Amino acid sequence: MRQRAWATNLLITAIGLILFAALNVRSGRVEANDGLGWDGRQYAHMVTARIADGTVATQTRPLLPFLTRLPYYAGLDIIPSFQVMNVVYAAALYFFLCLILDLYEVAAIYKAYFVVSVALCIATSKMFAFYPTLVDLGALAVLSASTYIVLTRGGWAACAAALLAVSAREFGVALAFFGFHREVRQGQSFVRALLTYAPAVSALFVIRQWASTTNLGDRDRVLLTVGDFIANLALWRDPPFVVFFVYFLITILGGITVLLMLKPVWCVRRIIETPELFTFAALIVGAAVVGNADIWRYLVFLLPVIAILFAAYTRDFHPGPVILTAALVLTFMTQQPFTEMDMTRYFRDWFPGYVYRTDDATPVFWSTWWVRIAVTCGGAVALGVIQWTALRAQRSMLPEAPIR
Repeated sequence: MRQRAWATNLLITAIGLILFAALNVRSGRVEANDGLGWDGRQYAHMVTARIADGTVATQTRPLLPFLTRLPYYAGLDIIPSFQVMNVVYAAALYFFLCLILDLYEVAAIYKAYFVVSVALCIATSKMFAFYPTLVDLGALAVLSASTYIVLTRGGWAACAAALLAVSAREFGVALAFFGFHREVRQGQSFVRALLTYAPAVSALFVIRQWASTTNLGDRDRVLLTVGDFIANLALWRDPPFVVFFVYFLITILGGITVLLMLKPVWCVRRIIETPELFTFAALIVGAAVVGNADIWRYLVFLLPVIAILFAAYTRDFHPGPVILTAALVLTFMTQQPFTEMDMTRYFRDWFPGYVYRTDDATPVFWSTWWVRIAVTCGGAVALGVIQWTALRAQRSMLPEAPIR
């Protein structure tokens, strides 16, 4: 049985990689800084020179640039080195998502559906086809693998997993709080849970301090402070920012997150049953709330929470092909995975929070977004009707309980 599950997971991973390869062919490539992009240029410096040669911010994510040195030292140029590692990260991400879903006994068809959705979405796939010299895909892979370890192991293994997640991207600290809350809720020793996960939280501050004191070439750019986060809350006075935030929160994983959002009471009940999911989600959403316009680049680290909720959704509702097909259509509508990208669309479609406050917010920008929001709202309503009708039909087909 276990061998069959592993074979199934490998097949699903292969399907995900085929889709990821197709997106790489169709998406085009970022043009800024000779294809390295902005943050990507700094990550490239961390590969070709010293880890301390990035910016202070990128230096707080040392693990993945360090790993990218493997293909670079093997003779590949810098961009192909990142592309090769992204394929490795994508495979690891898909496989460990399957393993997480296996913990909740999710059927193979639902596992495949989830991975296909991940492989089609902007924040989990298309972004890295267009802009390969980032570490976020690797951070998602490390976070997913670390989440699986935390869910199945304890002690030193969980401690090491949380440390790796933090060293890949600072959002990995949410996993440490998740694991700590989970162990305490399950009756484990408070001291043991603290000893397991406190090192990851401590490592976050150690890495930040190291980045602040060793980066000699980036003195003008320091790490964000609490004051910066508070100042960023002023963005919530702008109605367009609120609209964009809600849009990306609802569509971060296409039709899957829309399906979950259409069951708000059910989601609350599931989170009450496993409150550590709230701890994880609150930290990620909180970071996005006080962040800037990189809304979905923060929200995407909700992926483990979304996977666990999706597992519960399939267990409770057993969605059939009608619901899944409708949700997949909504994924294509919101993510446009096979649309070729360019720099204008990059900012207009993915980072509108930067554009609407500048002179680049042309009538085309606003008309594009109003149409997109209207179509998404209409699609969500249609999906809600389809879901309600299909689930009601399923309930009507269940045998009635005997009268006692």
